[in-house]
Parts: sequence; structure tokens; C-alpha cells
Amino acid sequence: MNEHRDGGNIKWKTSFMLPEHSEALKQIQENQEKVEKPILNQQRFNELSFKISDAMMHNLSIQVTYWFDYKLRTVIGAIIKLDTVNKKLVIGSNQVKIPFDLLVNIKLEI
Repeated sequence: MNEHRDGGNIKWKTSFMLPEHSEALKQIQENQEKVEKPILNQQRFNELSFKISDAMMHNLSIQVTYWFDYKLRTVIGAIIKLDTVNKKLVIGSNQVKIPFDLLVNIKLEI
């Protein structure tokens, strides 16, 4: 029997759920964690461009926050390449390629 006693009352453990219920709860949680893609205005994009230029000129590492698959992700590292043809920023030893239009924030690591 799968029960717990609390002040004389029996509390049943809810460890048994139908797979459909577990999947539905998981889906609800994933939907609640989704973040809509931020849209940067020209001024904000210019600020990010300035930080990229500054980091490249002074060989600084940066912390980049970017949007991907309905989540905000962060990567820290030096700028390996600024690919203006494909509009991507390549960061860190893992060479994470981030499209310019997915950038959310850049912080200089001093």
C-alpha cells in the first residue's frame, strides 16, 4: 500500500499517472517557459554593434544572450569571427554561430 500518515489522515502518493497526463503536464510546462522572439529597434541594434566592435578591438570576451527555439540562451567567449556575409557572430572555442537577428543582449567581460 502506498500511503503516508499525517495527523491521523492518510495521504495517498500520486506517483501513478497515465502517460497521457504526464505528457500533457510536460507540454503545459514547456509552453509556460516559452519566450517570444524579442524585436530590437535600430538604436538597440546599434548599441550591440558598438559592443561587438569594442570587444573585437580590445580582444575582450563577451557574454551574448540570444533567442533560439523559444528560449533565451547565453554563451560566453571571445569573438572568433564576424560573418557579415551570412550575418552571423561566431563566439567561443565551440564556435557557436549566432545570427544577428537572434541577438538579445551583449555584455563585455572585462
